[in-house]
Amino acid sequence: MAIKPDDFAAFMERLSDPAAYAAHADVADMLATQFGVVEWASRTDAVDAYVDVMARRFSGEPDGADLERVFQGFCTDIRGGSAEAVDQMVEWLGREMRTRQWDRYSVAEHHAGADARYRLNYVTSTYEWEDPQSPGRWVSEAEFSALRADGGPGDAAQFSEPTYDGNYRMWYRYDHNTGAYQYAEGVPESAPDATAIWMDQATADERIRAQSAATSEARSTDELLSSLREQVMEPAMAKVLNRVPAVAGLGEERLREILAEVTADRLARRVG
Repeated sequence: MAIKPDDFAAFMERLSDPAAYAAHADVADMLATQFGVVEWASRTDAVDAYVDVMARRFSGEPDGADLERVFQGFCTDIRGGSAEAVDQMVEWLGREMRTRQWDRYSVAEHHAGADARYRLNYVTSTYEWEDPQSPGRWVSEAEFSALRADGGPGDAAQFSEPTYDGNYRMWYRYDHNTGAYQYAEGVPESAPDATAIWMDQATADERIRAQSAATSEARSTDELLSSLREQVMEPAMAKVLNRVPAVAGLGEERLREILAEVTADRLARRVG
């Protein structure tokens, strides 16, 4: 049973309410880590990407079909208006994510260059690789490099092949000399070229935090402006038209422009 984006969007809408998110913060934050977006619940434009992450989570489990069926069932009930289904889904998700260690590791991806799977350890912020000779056994980047050097493709280069990280939304590579990761900004479709600027993990983490803060601030500003239009500008226009009916001849668009100019001027004076 495939996950229906519209049904999952109904769950997202419930969690987009600050009070609901706070009530289920533990699981909501774990989902934010899975999706790589702090404000995931309000990003309905990305619902397809989130559904894809969950589908890949389920497909990687022996009982994945059953997990997907239960998950979709909760989403269907939530879309149908069931308030209890939200609590039930959150409780179920929290239990499954911890039991299966989804709260600790990202979805495993296949690296074409190394012909092996890798995953991000959320706790240590380091990548782990699956031992090609022992499926299911995960090793550090350094150990994986040693395995490749002993019996796999050459490992003479200082850096590993750049790979795009959907969690950081950056490209990363491993420095075999220092045992550290480096990150470079870019788009998923185009790997960094020789002119790319690589940064250490601390700088990349700081860049991610700054971007998240800027996104939250921009959203708060948009919400404030929307509220001002409804609570200030609309009443102001009504009051002006009531007191001076003749201004109606200016037209709604021109009247809005005048009110905006006056408001901006007075705000500038107050702030200045």
